[in-house]
Amino acid sequence: MSLLNPAFAHENVRYRDGKRYAWFVSLLVPTVLGCGPLFYVLTDSVASLFMPALLVYGAIPLLDLLLGEDRNNPPEEVVPLLEADAYYRWATYALVPVLWLAFLGNADFVGTRSLPWFGVLAIALNTGILCGFAINLGHELGHKKSKLERNLATAVLSMGAYGHFAIEHYGLLRQKRANGLYERCQPHHSWNSNHACSNWATYHLQRHSDHHANPGRRYQSLRHFDGLPTLPNGYFGMFLVALVPSLWFRVMDPLLLAHTQGSPERINFDPRRRAALCARYGLEDAQALEETGAATRAAA
Repeated sequence: MSLLNPAFAHENVRYRDGKRYAWFVSLLVPTVLGCGPLFYVLTDSVASLFMPALLVYGAIPLLDLLLGEDRNNPPEEVVPLLEADAYYRWATYALVPVLWLAFLGNADFVGTRSLPWFGVLAIALNTGILCGFAINLGHELGHKKSKLERNLATAVLSMGAYGHFAIEHYGLLRQKRANGLYERCQPHHSWNSNHACSNWATYHLQRHSDHHANPGRRYQSLRHFDGLPTLPNGYFGMFLVALVPSLWFRVMDPLLLAHTQGSPERINFDPRRRAALCARYGLEDAQALEETGAATRAAA
């Protein structure tokens, strides 16, 4: 047995985690976002302050395309052993000081240097992306039961003033039951992505379907399921798409319609645009027809 990468064994099942040290990418990428001041010192160029953002938004989507998807699941028999391994918890705890050091370092740099407006913009961009990683970590730790992990989640979410973080992901709707409660969250209620590099950089956040259906399950054990609503690229590629709302809708709405089979009852509409969206996509919806009729009668 390797001490660096132990095999997890249960009866006749033996498993060695091939991604055990890929999670260092989740530490490395946020560290890069705090290196703008270092690039500036090394190059004496204000333009170099944009390098961290370019690396994150350029290199990771490209690596996702090159490496493809990772659909490997650990055997369920060894999951309790895998989750009991403290290495994986410490891999998340270690990111907390990394995030805060990068955040404070960026703040100190922009506050003590005379920079042109685009230099301030570069630091703001790097720090904003850094806060996104803080939300990612807070999302992972905040689902756990231990007081330590919940406190660490609060600590990193406060970095972006996002203590009010809420869970909702795009166009997917859980059905309300007769008793007024919503059905239990299932894997098909969340968008999933198996793109390898982005998952390494976000503690498997993109296996969101399993993460939300089983919030106590730790990141190293999250599973791929067939037949889920799936993003066409990793999160970093999708972030770029989301910056252009019209492009986002053009990419995501057909995927949403395909997954829900065009059933309005399964789509989480913006209530103000329900009727217009149903008309645009040719969906027959009793609620939308009722709203349209009410608006017509009010206008008359």
